[in-house]
Amino acid sequence: MNYSVNKSSFFFYPSVIGAFAGDLINLIPSGAIPGTIFQIGLATGLVGYVIYSVYSQTAVVKSNTYLFEALIFLSILAFSVIYSWNPQAGAFYLFRTIVLFIYAYLFYSSLNSLSDIKKLVNLIVAVSLIIGFYGLIKMLSNPGEIAQNITSTATGVKNRAVGVENDPNVFASYFLFPVFFLITKYYSSKSLLYKAFYVLSLLIIMGAVALTYSRSVWLSIFLGGTLILIIKRDYKIPLIILVLFLIAALSSETLQLLLGTIFNRFYDLLTGNIDTSNQIRIMLFFSSFDMVTSTYGLGVGNRGFPAYFMKNYDLQDAVGVYESHNMYFQLLAEQGIIGFLFFMYLFVLIGFVVWKNYAISNSQEEKDINLALIATFIGYATFYQFYGGALVDARLYIVGVIIFSISNINKTKSNKSRHTLV
Repeated sequence: MNYSVNKSSFFFYPSVIGAFAGDLINLIPSGAIPGTIFQIGLATGLVGYVIYSVYSQTAVVKSNTYLFEALIFLSILAFSVIYSWNPQAGAFYLFRTIVLFIYAYLFYSSLNSLSDIKKLVNLIVAVSLIIGFYGLIKMLSNPGEIAQNITSTATGVKNRAVGVENDPNVFASYFLFPVFFLITKYYSSKSLLYKAFYVLSLLIIMGAVALTYSRSVWLSIFLGGTLILIIKRDYKIPLIILVLFLIAALSSETLQLLLGTIFNRFYDLLTGNIDTSNQIRIMLFFSSFDMVTSTYGLGVGNRGFPAYFMKNYDLQDAVGVYESHNMYFQLLAEQGIIGFLFFMYLFVLIGFVVWKNYAISNSQEEKDINLALIATFIGYATFYQFYGGALVDARLYIVGVIIFSISNINKTKSNKSRHTLV
């Protein structure tokens, strides 16, 4: 089995670092396209990959079973720009989506072996651990903000960890795949030293996630983590983390109060308590159906949701919120019934690929990565029920690159075995 690394894949590593580093460096903070590490890494990666591939005469654009379906969906997005309520924003959003798709497809084409995949996964976890530690320290170094959260449970959390992002929910979503991968590695590792490292890493990242107060990501991690526990049938790690939390809480009254605010926010999500956030989401929910019915199922076009909402609803009632805050309702409202149904078809196909990758995993390392990807798939499917913008989420594309690269590697190995037998 050949695990040699294709050097061309290294051109994309800066963009991976940038995707999980967020706005840590932003050269053009008020620009339409911010000058973040990811944007710089994306541009240099694409150019570097093309030049290297042509120069070394190894230029390869791999085929993919679902490329045709993906192009159809991009065509649906492009067509919807024509009748969009905000064609300028819709065209720009389409441009960003196409650029990310090209980036992901070339990245996918550069990965040829499980060794490439492992290096990519380790890079993601390493960057996430550093960024998580940074976000945790950044929040804990401001005890005044934590105290304000503790004393403001009646009116909502005031200060939330944003780390390298402007939105705490987006920042928290950075850690979905790293968290699930660390959990799977804990279960498969035989070394106590490695297990201790994985638990410590989880505590750091989960601490950062907890202080974002992002209920959508908490729920995503809970569901994805529960799936891993069910498959592994081993409940040691949550018990260990729970015991460590209890010990820490018993030794600090401030931490007890802080954990209380986190528990109350999660409890509100599960019990359906109607706070301001939930009231706005209900309003956005009904408005998305209004957009579909008023356009006879065609939708309001790419990025038409905000324009339609601001024209037909009172922004004061929505506390200034005009984005969909739900990927599914956004697609239904903007792309109409046909676009939404085709997206859900793609969604099911991706889920099938993820599960198949896990089912045919040969080594433990493959199983760890693929199980983490299944949990991540569930995590993102849950998270984007509370958030929009999935089509321009760079981390989502990188996860997709890993999924389809593993699928392609499996097909290549299967074809080689078939030829060998013949």
